Amino acid sequence: MSEYGGYEEGVGVHYQGVAHGLARWDTVSDDVHTLWAEKVERIRALHALEPWGRDTAGSAFYAAYMNGGGPEKMIEYGDGIVKTVTEAGPKVRNNIGTTRATDDRERAAMNRLVEEV
Repeated sequence: MSEYGGYEEGVGVHYQGVAHGLARWDTVSDDVHTLWAEKVERIRALHALEPWGRDTAGSAFYAAYMNGGGPEKMIEYGDGIVKTVTEAGPKVRNNIGTTRATDDRERAAMNRLVEEV
């Protein structure tokens, strides 16, 4: 049996390393989520001020700025990225839990088989 918990060479999961990595992922993804929310709030507050003005140049700027969805489209894409980042930790944690449970069942089955032989 390898140090990673599996029986086949080259295949295995270092569970302690994964746990450490996931703890760090949780911290970083929480920070990313918080920072993103703050920046989106700031963008929307600045937009509410309409700094481009209402004159001809301001209207032209606004039309170009909002072309293709403008900042709201960027915010929508950013929300999706942040969601993917924050959901990755729990998904990996679930997959690792399933893998570990499978490893444990297979290890127990192999131990029973060895005892019978």
